[in-house]
Amino acid sequence: MLVSIILAAGLGKRMQSPLPKVLHEVNGKPLFRWVLDAAEASGIREHVVVVGHGRELVEAQFAAENLQFAIQSDQLGTGHAVRMTQPILGKEHGMALILCGDTPCLNSQTLSQFLKEAMEYDVAVLSSDTQNPFGYGRILRDGYGVLTAIREHRDCSDKELLTKEINTGIYAVRLPLLFQLLSELSCYNSQGEYYLTDIIEVGIRKKLQVEAFKMGNFNEFLGVNTPEQLLEAAAVLGGRG
Repeated sequence: MLVSIILAAGLGKRMQSPLPKVLHEVNGKPLFRWVLDAAEASGIREHVVVVGHGRELVEAQFAAENLQFAIQSDQLGTGHAVRMTQPILGKEHGMALILCGDTPCLNSQTLSQFLKEAMEYDVAVLSSDTQNPFGYGRILRDGYGVLTAIREHRDCSDKELLTKEINTGIYAVRLPLLFQLLSELSCYNSQGEYYLTDIIEVGIRKKLQVEAFKMGNFNEFLGVNTPEQLLEAAAVLGGRG
């Protein structure tokens, strides 16, 4: 099977609104709708959505869609969020495309291209270059260009912070392998959370086929966490018209 896992459980504190972050609208559509439409346009017909804060509102607004919902009651990180889909997907075989529900500028052509490349691998991550990587996890490679890890910004060394290639938060991982990798994550980091990014290092340690594919334009992967970023997303989407 080919399925998307869309992470939509975030509190969205910086949005300064009680509304779940993924329900804030940009150019007339909720953030989540933009992500779901991009996933559908890339050829995916099965979707599992991880909900948490305000989940009743999210579920009600998208009740008519072909969606299954997994609940993340405790905010213990992105790795923990994806693990909440195991009761639904744990016995399935295929590929899962993992997306963030607050990235409205996704381009379905980029997602399709990424999936085409990722089908030859066990674990793949979509990366992009940016001149201002502040706040983003860095794609780390050795002297030969071979992927070695993804490091969250707050956990990077000074040298690693100079890296311009960033993690977009989009992954393609084989099922049910995904849940084997998630079971080996630890929370020994500055946030005390289970980072989804760490499945890369786990996969490399297990000598799996792991790769980062740099493609698309950085603007496609803009995450919305503030009202200002909502305006940025509106400008990007408006520019496509």
